[in-house]
Amino acid sequence: MAGKRKKLLVLSLKLSISGSILYFVLKKAGIQEVYSTIGSMAPACFFGAMLLYIVTVYTSSHRWKYLLSLVEGSSGLSSLRLFSLYIMGSFFSRLLPGMVGGDAVRAYYLYKDTKSGTMALASVFADRYMGFAAMLSLGLVALPFGINKIRGADAGWTIPLEWIVPLIAFVFIVFSFLIFTLQIGKRFSKVKNLYEYFLKLKNSPSILIKSFSLSVAVQVIGIFSVYLISVGIGAKTSLIEFFLFVPIINTITALPISMSGLGVREGAFVLLLGLTGIKPEVATSISLAWFLAYALGSTPGIIVYLKWRVKKELQQES
Repeated sequence: MAGKRKKLLVLSLKLSISGSILYFVLKKAGIQEVYSTIGSMAPACFFGAMLLYIVTVYTSSHRWKYLLSLVEGSSGLSSLRLFSLYIMGSFFSRLLPGMVGGDAVRAYYLYKDTKSGTMALASVFADRYMGFAAMLSLGLVALPFGINKIRGADAGWTIPLEWIVPLIAFVFIVFSFLIFTLQIGKRFSKVKNLYEYFLKLKNSPSILIKSFSLSVAVQVIGIFSVYLISVGIGAKTSLIEFFLFVPIINTITALPISMSGLGVREGAFVLLLGLTGIKPEVATSISLAWFLAYALGSTPGIIVYLKWRVKKELQQES
């Protein structure tokens, strides 16, 4: 009972944060202006972004397959099966936030296939880790090309904006050092066995290279999808700005403080794109249209989920 109350409290807090920030963003941008801007977007660009999202899910499932090659009992998993798991997890993450996490769904059904709960969880964590590492790498590469756009910009922050990506990267490196080099997590029995997987991964450079390369591809495709949305809306933005800003926005959005990043993502878009002269209503429209494109792209996940639920019920009846 206490656990349910805690989950309800967390869900309420996330709803409050998302609702509050989204309210202020829309108040600043103007709901009617945002609605008109999204309504004027070229449909081809919107559906193009949606298809690009599906491509990222497919590419991510291949990355996951490489990481799963270290898990016993996973050799029989087809690319289609992993893609189905990934798209289902995406659906839960984007359209049912706060109820069941997408990564938890993937880990659960993977455990059903491999009977290895620890290794299944480790592969999901490694999959996320690779994606985050690639995202920060792209942000650092893009920083020298876009630093003049943000250096000296007044956003009301104590830390200069040009140091955001390096600061996040530094925290990420420190975290990685503590976890993988000092292995501070080994003292906890629940995660002790995870190190067995990461030791295998460390000793498999080809898998690391392939996984990281696919992660970079996923991030690049994702950035192009945002740029495509901005083109469809008619925003005067350059691709390099999105290579610089999207990693920052994704990092902020990944913080578990809101519902699917709603509100937080829009606020970040308004703040960062505003530095390049983009109006709040345009920045908000890009953010919301991007979210809608990805949300629609993940809807096949519910079909997969319902299919497996029906199959499970039929098996139980027989």
